[in-house]
Amino acid sequence: MSQSRHTCRGHVGIWMLWTVYQIFFFRIFAIAQHDVPCPTAGNDLHATIAIYGGTAGGVVAAVAAARTLRPAKGSNTTILIINPTAHLGGMVSGGLGCTDGGPSGGIAEEFFQKVGGLRFAPSAAERVFDDLVGNETTITVLSTCMVDAAKVVRTGEGPQANHAIASITTVTGGIISADVWVDASYEADLMARANVSYTVGRESNSTYNESLAGRLPVPPLWGCAANWNLGSNVSGLNGTTGALLPMVQERLPGPLGGGDTKVQAYNFRLCWTQNPQNQVPFPAPAAYDPARWALLRRALSAATTHAATVGVRLQNFFIINDVGGNKTDINNGGGMGTDFVGGSWQYPTANYTERQRIFTAHKEYILELLHFLATEDVVPASLKQELRTWGLCKDEFTDTDNWPHQLYVREAIRMVGDFVFTMQDRVWNTSKTDSIAVGDYNIDGHVTDRVLLPNGAVTNEGCLSGWARYHQIKLDRFDIPYRVLLPKRSEVNNLLVSGAVSASHVGSGPLRLEPQYMNMGQAAGVAAAIVVMATAASAPQGAAPPPRVQDVSIARLQQLLVEQGVNIHHAPAPPPRP
Repeated sequence: MSQSRHTCRGHVGIWMLWTVYQIFFFRIFAIAQHDVPCPTAGNDLHATIAIYGGTAGGVVAAVAAARTLRPAKGSNTTILIINPTAHLGGMVSGGLGCTDGGPSGGIAEEFFQKVGGLRFAPSAAERVFDDLVGNETTITVLSTCMVDAAKVVRTGEGPQANHAIASITTVTGGIISADVWVDASYEADLMARANVSYTVGRESNSTYNESLAGRLPVPPLWGCAANWNLGSNVSGLNGTTGALLPMVQERLPGPLGGGDTKVQAYNFRLCWTQNPQNQVPFPAPAAYDPARWALLRRALSAATTHAATVGVRLQNFFIINDVGGNKTDINNGGGMGTDFVGGSWQYPTANYTERQRIFTAHKEYILELLHFLATEDVVPASLKQELRTWGLCKDEFTDTDNWPHQLYVREAIRMVGDFVFTMQDRVWNTSKTDSIAVGDYNIDGHVTDRVLLPNGAVTNEGCLSGWARYHQIKLDRFDIPYRVLLPKRSEVNNLLVSGAVSASHVGSGPLRLEPQYMNMGQAAGVAAAIVVMATAASAPQGAAPPPRVQDVSIARLQQLLVEQGVNIHHAPAPPPRP
């Protein structure tokens, strides 16, 4: 459980009522703004600020930039949201309707007030994002628009050198240029194509001197829903051939603390209902191979045989979060739940075609799990009956067959800047002079691997949640520094990264929550606006080099953020070291 002031087991927020006029007017305006196709060859575009990624953080970055520039430049700016998908909001409108942590004021706070709290339906979230963008006349959204290449221009030498992204080419052949860029996407494809340094996977525990880094102890020392429906002595081997069962990734757990290129498991956050009038049956999987589910069959057999007094229920597989209106946010809830362990490993550096295959594989994995629970003889009749009361929400994700349009990419590539946020910055060195927001979440990370123990039993590995409780450490709030948004000064000077920020695997855990993505997006948007205003001010001088994002005045940035309602500092002392 998180040490935060709010978790997804907290109270249900009350939906804020909107007038018919507001919904009608702003939705029509927003849709018109968003209905702009990705440019093709010969139809080039230029923007003052371009934000790559229509995530919640991307929307907030665009709105923050527009609001910051409005008094200075009026409508004489163009802000583009280059959205690789057809929907604004990323995971927030993609099923994650129960938000852990809390916003640090600003536009994130505004969003949660408008949506009615920290629990909400996906469609409600998307309406609010559409309205936030639709209210800003300088913002245009390019939907289903993906970057293919980036052109970085390097001018000058030594301290005067400048490295700027001049333009990108889209997969449709169009060219988009901009003065300042923000990469707010989960995958950081713009950042990668600009040749900014990044890493993928888990650092070793010696890389940044993080005790939680690399491979973790097996079986897990702390409970984090990692093993509870696998049992403690379920064999992961084929009794005839001695081969690993499907869904067991590794025969050996590997050296403790060793690094690798694996990323934590992804899933979909599903919107279910028990309302028959608003219910669509779960789709059948495209193909179902019973042999693929031998491990879960063994685990369930052991559970129903040896735990007769403890009923096996849906909660052994799913965390069922009520978001109001007889709707849910379904998250992973066990050793074999909706998290597709191992299915995410190739995603961070895959091309767009391969990512779509991985997207589909994750959907099929969950559909096969639901089919298993609905049909297999080993599943208790009471669980089957419980499952039959649920279905997908008919009025959610209506253009994607009621299935979420966003895969929960918890972690992909991560930028490596001149500063890297690590475990120490979350737990002990929590005060930052360049703070741009306040975080409050635990060091969190889902299962990364599933391995054999020496006795042939199976265990999950890599779950970070529960570490603080195990060591009896109460984690308080912490400052999020501006430096996590910055590429190395020697690489790119007009790009801010608010999604795949500069953090270690362990350090990214408390930063990867959507309220923090929104707060970091707001800082990126304001910083981009400061660069634009500084560029305009220096233009008459001619010889002055273009302002760099690394040289933004921290005092000015913090002043503007505070004026926009962002909390930028925390006060409590850090906990003692274990």
